[in-house]
Formats: sequence, C-alpha cells, structure tokens
Amino acid sequence: KKLNEIDSQTNDIKSNSFKPTITSYYLPDRQNDFISNIKKAEEMRKQKLNSIKRTVEIEKNKSLTFSPAINNYKVKSDNKPVYDRLYDKAIEIRSKHEDRIKKANEYDFDGNRLFTPELIKSPSNKYNN
Repeated sequence: KKLNEIDSQTNDIKSNSFKPTITSYYLPDRQNDFISNIKKAEEMRKQKLNSIKRTVEIEKNKSLTFSPAINNYKVKSDNKPVYDRLYDKAIEIRSKHEDRIKKANEYDFDGNRLFTPELIKSPSNKYNN
C-alpha cells in the first residue's frame, strides 16, 4: 500500500513539473561544416595577428631615432693569411697615428703653424777663436 502511495505521489510530481517548449532556430552566419568553420577562424586569427604585428612594427619604427644602414662589407679577397692582414692593418694604423702626432706638433689648436726656428751651426770663424 505504501508503495502505491509513493508511486502515485511521484506521478503527480511528474505531471505537474515544468515542461518548457524548445524551439530550434538557425543562425545565418553559422555553417554546418565544422572543419570549414575552424579554417575560417584560423584565417581570421592570422589576419588579425598580422595586422597587430604591422601596427607594432610601425609604432616601433616611429619611436626609433637611429636607423642604421647595413652595408655589404666584404673582406678583400687576397691569399694572405689572417694574421698577415691584421699585421699590415696595424702597421697602417700606426703610421697614420704617427702622422697625426707629427702634424699636431706642427700646428696649434687654431690650425696655425707653430714657429720653430731652425738653428744652424755656422762654420767656425777665424776671428771668434
């Protein structure tokens, strides 16, 4: 008897429970093909990423004050070993440095030639002995 009462109560609850009506709807921008949707989303993501990269690059270039130029510097192709080329370069640099020192001793800061009298010994005079 108790089982019948419990069963009738559950049936009453089931009959009185909320039963919404669900309607299906269609979104026009969605397609049924899942893979094409993923490809389209990936393509849109790449486009957005590229536009962000371009924007960042433009802003970075605007903020730079120094833009170096890259030259195509090639070492002279001679058959000398590296140590000979370095030694020759050092000798060249040393001679240029010595020339600069020599020139600095001949001119003052304003670019005027410094006066250095040249002293020549005169032949001994018969009368000065």
